[in-house]
Amino acid sequence: MNEDRLWPAHPHPYRGELLSSWLVRVAHANGLKVQTFCRLAFGNDRQVWNRDIDRLAPASLVETMSARTGTPLSRAWRTTLMIYRGKLFKDWKASGQLQWVLSLKMFHRKRLGYGLQFCPRCLAEDAEPYFRLAWRVAFYTYCPKHDCMLLDRCPQCGQGVAYHRIELGRPDVTSTEPLCRCWACGYDYRESGTTIADKWNERTFECWTKALRITDCDAPSSAHFDYGKLAVLHQMVKLLTSDEKNRRLARYVASKTGQAVPNAAANRVPIEGCGLAERHHVVGLAWWLIDRWPSRLKAAWRRRALRYNWLLRDFNHAPNWYRVFANSLSCHLTRPQERVSHDT
Repeated sequence: MNEDRLWPAHPHPYRGELLSSWLVRVAHANGLKVQTFCRLAFGNDRQVWNRDIDRLAPASLVETMSARTGTPLSRAWRTTLMIYRGKLFKDWKASGQLQWVLSLKMFHRKRLGYGLQFCPRCLAEDAEPYFRLAWRVAFYTYCPKHDCMLLDRCPQCGQGVAYHRIELGRPDVTSTEPLCRCWACGYDYRESGTTIADKWNERTFECWTKALRITDCDAPSSAHFDYGKLAVLHQMVKLLTSDEKNRRLARYVASKTGQAVPNAAANRVPIEGCGLAERHHVVGLAWWLIDRWPSRLKAAWRRRALRYNWLLRDFNHAPNWYRVFANSLSCHLTRPQERVSHDT
């Protein structure tokens, strides 16, 4: 392909679209299979799909996509998870877990995890189905537009989403498939049944839904994101799934909310590696716990369900207001035993 001209078909990214989704759509728009297109566009010596390109996109790939589709470079970079830097996670890193970013568990070109979710109703409404950045976020477990739970795998065969593999290993397939087709069995995700999200506490889910809508924006603004609050939410998730003796905090929160006691993280699996149902359950309890700040955490401390030194454990980027609260508990030698009427 001539590197100085636009590709014959050069669609721009949709609102909030993932780089990988955009790249596959561009390949299909040009009438080529994904692997063939990538070989012609980026060269044989540049492997594209052996990494999580939404997180680890080489600059050359993003720059080529920008130049050959006529998309501003800044807009092209906004199709990557770097858009959430300073919003969901503090610092970008090439390896290890990023806070709130779901893991694909890459193995060569395969994805062993379920790190890309989807809303069947959103896909059905799209003029051309595409996958969103927000669907890679761990606390994004239900669709704020349709009030339904997302899915993180094919409901027919159980395989994770991997639209870059739709034509892989199928030389007889000459037509391109929409991204909403399962790569393993061909099932159309738009036909998936949905489950209404169980909003068991109105105020808790109001806060949660607001955070989802902000996360869903294209080019989210730092002014709208509350990194500190989301970091504290993440810390609450870790406390609720810890293996502390008797798991007092998890049992306390479950008793107050009427919800089940969350499972302790097996083998220290972070929330970003957990399944959809488990994430939805634990994150909901964490939202409840930080609501009516700081009365519910203080009540848990008074009931001896929480130790003050747990609050800052392995929490390097805790916001100042949270540190002040945690340190205030350390100043008390005894816990008041009076009943707290506003902790539910």
